[in-house]
Amino acid sequence: MMSQKTWLYIYENAQLNSIYIGIAGSLERVFQAHNSAAEELRDSKGTAILQTIEPFSTRADARKAEAIAIRVAAMAGRKVTCENEEGEVMKYTNISGVDSTKEIGPAVFTKPGEFDISNTRGAVLVAITASEMDDRVAPSGWQSGAVFSERARKWWSMAKEKREGTTHLIAVLKDSGNRILGSWEIDPEGEWETLENGRVAMPLKDAAADDYLGIKGQVLTGIRANSGVRYGPR
Repeated sequence: MMSQKTWLYIYENAQLNSIYIGIAGSLERVFQAHNSAAEELRDSKGTAILQTIEPFSTRADARKAEAIAIRVAAMAGRKVTCENEEGEVMKYTNISGVDSTKEIGPAVFTKPGEFDISNTRGAVLVAITASEMDDRVAPSGWQSGAVFSERARKWWSMAKEKREGTTHLIAVLKDSGNRILGSWEIDPEGEWETLENGRVAMPLKDAAADDYLGIKGQVLTGIRANSGVRYGPR
C-alpha cells in the first residue's frame, strides 16, 4: 500500500481562545469548505492559519500528531474543535474529553489514594516494567484487565509453600513510585500452571476484574517493589 502524504494544519485565534486542528492530504484542503465551526474560526479576524512545513509520510502518523496537538491545546485552556475519522465534529473545552483516543492514551491508570502494604494480607506482589517483553504486552493504561492479566499472572518463581494462603495478586509498575497497575482475586480451586524453568502462572477467578479491593491506580506504600515477587502479611 502506498504512503499517503498528509499535512497537519491549524486555525488559531488567541483573542477568541479557540483553535481548530485538522489533517489534509493536500494543501488546498486547508482553504476549502469545512464544517461551519471551522469555517467561522478560519474566517474570523485575527485567526492565524498554520500548517506543517513538510508533510507526514502517512496519514496514520499525521493522525497521531493531531491527537497530541489536540491534547496539548486542551491542556493550555484552548477551546478545541476537530473532526474524527467519521467526519463528526468534536469540541473540547477542557481536557476531560481527550484522556484517551485511538492515537493517544494514559501511560498508566491513576487515581488518588494510597494503599499500605500492611493491608495486603494474603497478597502476592509483582513488579512489572513499562516495556513489552516477548509476546507480553506493555502495562499501558488503556489495556483491558483481561489482556494485561496474562502478563501479570505468569512467569514468576513461587515456591509451593508460598502459594498457600495466597488470596490475590497485585501488580505494581516498576520505577513509578509503586503505582498499582491492577489487582486480581486468586481462584482457590484453580490450578497453578507450571511453565518453563519451574516458573508458574497463577489461577485468577476473573481475569477481566482487575480492581480487586478497589486499589487500581493508587500508590502502594510501605514497600519498594522493584523486581521479583514479594508477599503481603500471611
